[in-house]
Amino acid sequence: MSTLINKSEAQEAVFPLSGAQQSIWYHQRLNLNATAYNVGQVLHIKGPLDLVAFNQAHNLMLEKAQALRLQFLVIDDIPYQTVTPFTHLEMPFFDYRSSQNSAADVELLLSTTEHKPFNLEQDACYRFGLIQTAEEDWSFFMIFHHMVIDGVGGGIIIEMLERGYNEHIDVNAINSISWKEAVVEYQNYANSTGWDSDKKFWAHKLQGLSSPVSLSSLPLNSAALSVPNTISIIMARDEYNKTLHWANSNGGSALSAFITVMLVYLSNISGERDLCVGTLFSGRHKGSRHLIGMLANHLALRTQLAPTDTIHEVTRVVASELRSALRHRNYPFGEITSSRRQRALEAPFSTIVNYLPVAHTPQIGESNGDLEIRGQGPVPDCALHVIEKSDGERVEMRLKYNVKCYSELEARGHLERITELIKALPGLADTPIAKVNILQPQERQPLIAQSAGPVMALDSNLRT
Repeated sequence: MSTLINKSEAQEAVFPLSGAQQSIWYHQRLNLNATAYNVGQVLHIKGPLDLVAFNQAHNLMLEKAQALRLQFLVIDDIPYQTVTPFTHLEMPFFDYRSSQNSAADVELLLSTTEHKPFNLEQDACYRFGLIQTAEEDWSFFMIFHHMVIDGVGGGIIIEMLERGYNEHIDVNAINSISWKEAVVEYQNYANSTGWDSDKKFWAHKLQGLSSPVSLSSLPLNSAALSVPNTISIIMARDEYNKTLHWANSNGGSALSAFITVMLVYLSNISGERDLCVGTLFSGRHKGSRHLIGMLANHLALRTQLAPTDTIHEVTRVVASELRSALRHRNYPFGEITSSRRQRALEAPFSTIVNYLPVAHTPQIGESNGDLEIRGQGPVPDCALHVIEKSDGERVEMRLKYNVKCYSELEARGHLERITELIKALPGLADTPIAKVNILQPQERQPLIAQSAGPVMALDSNLRT
């Protein structure tokens, strides 16, 4: 993908890792062959495609995207990175038009590529290729190591491909700081009073918080690097929009509504009231909003609920907590967990809520695209991803779960109940959270029967 350089050359141009990269680096070192940090996406294209123009657009993107050309090296036990020179690359092409079962063949190729380990000190951290399954059916796959990209960066890649293909413009015209400049910004922040202020904020916010609350009764292992399983439910857009409209008109947002649902669900399942869930911040500002790289940071949202709190009240509290957390969003979550571990405490949360809005349907020339997200990093417990599909008609409720904590049946049950609660949220606005019924109708009868004990025949001697 790019020209790797030797260590002596690299040492002349090295710079440190960002805060987000440091957490991933040391976690990955626990198991160098683990693939939980292999992330990716597939752009499915329906319609004609000019292969020469698409390859050119891809190379324009690569030239701009320093993060996709990173090489990592260790000097005196400290990890560093350097940007390798750009070289023009031809697009790997896979022709499955004559396949008897192209869907299975494509999935095998994607899965094999996705689950091949990256050697961070030797490999390029970006794999890609173009698949053709019919005359006007294409799939462009992109597999990365999480060290070089986050979810927002994946969307920026698609934007750059569109602009390069459709307008035939140099994507270097897109105004953005470079990856190295972004890391310098982080280093400056780490040596500023803002760092100290944010550190104090998070120490105070999470003071007294014990172990994270889970939907599972099994012990969590935050150091595990196993690839999570995924289940999905497709939600109709009209039902979804009702919940969004209610949240936005009541002082909240889409994200605060989904976090409210997760908190209420966690509280009802566990009986706990002092709760913390995680969400993601893009890590970007005006000057880096078009920057590809690993900048995302987890935010810890702690909320203390009372049984009499209504859904409406919880949503407002969550929105306020979210605004407060965003004012201190730059402090690395890895620093928070490291500080807690020094005091024999676990990470503040194990459950994550992530909202992935899609701005538009990808358009490559005359052809429509549909973006499929594959792999989003390891999950110690479970993570809810709300993904707006690019067709504007569907919303995917995706639950990633640790297979050591949940069976597929348990995970599906949780996702079904959470989805139903999202749909019902507007009608529950004035309902105290203790009275929110999280069980679906088909689940109530078996539990009632179980609690009533076994059915026994009446002794004939007792009959009158």
